[in-house]
Amino acid sequence: FFSTPFATSMSLHFGLLWPVGFTALLLLITGVPGVSASGPRHATFINEIHYTNPASNQQVFEIAGKAGTDLQDWTVVMYEGGTVHDTVTLTGAIPDQQEGFGTLAFQGNIPSTHPSALALKDAAGNLVQFLSYGGVVTVGGETSKDIGVVESGATTAVQSMQLHGTGQTYEDFIGWQADLQQSFGKVNDNQAFAADQEQDCDFDEEGGKKVTFYCPYESILMEHCYKCFKPPD
Repeated sequence: FFSTPFATSMSLHFGLLWPVGFTALLLLITGVPGVSASGPRHATFINEIHYTNPASNQQVFEIAGKAGTDLQDWTVVMYEGGTVHDTVTLTGAIPDQQEGFGTLAFQGNIPSTHPSALALKDAAGNLVQFLSYGGVVTVGGETSKDIGVVESGATTAVQSMQLHGTGQTYEDFIGWQADLQQSFGKVNDNQAFAADQEQDCDFDEEGGKKVTFYCPYESILMEHCYKCFKPPD
């Protein structure tokens, strides 16, 4: 996991320079849409799950992220309670299906008891995401995040639980919905990936030092982009 860097900003509105401190206060009060105040941002994430109907061999999960992300040797470890139930080794690169983002689907022996969890790990074995359904699961000191919905006896073999909303990272989206028509291998019906609007540039610091920063969102005034950058150590 990684920490969200501190951001500072300024904006020009009607010819006036807004003080950095005042703008920071506005951000603190109102927040920036789709941005968590703290915690990791998941650029590669679990996007859809279907775990009922084990006899039909149609238990599937889906990974979403930026197009071109290589999932070779990534794994998804499935936990029934706190016990490993199955491990699936991933392959392939995420295709470009919408605005530079896409999905890949995989079959696995996903547990149908509650609570159960899926842990997404990168090729180096680092934990990327730990989601559960029907409650939380704790393994090795890591506690899962419950997605808040489950499948039931009424869930059919062609339905699934899906992430919905608009964004780029997992935290941008609204949440999960259950018992929707499956969309494995494509963007979910109630989901839209936002175009990448980041603009990279250099900021001149004192002493001739340069720091690269980007502006992923428009300002609160919706006229000028905030210049967000990590301050010097």
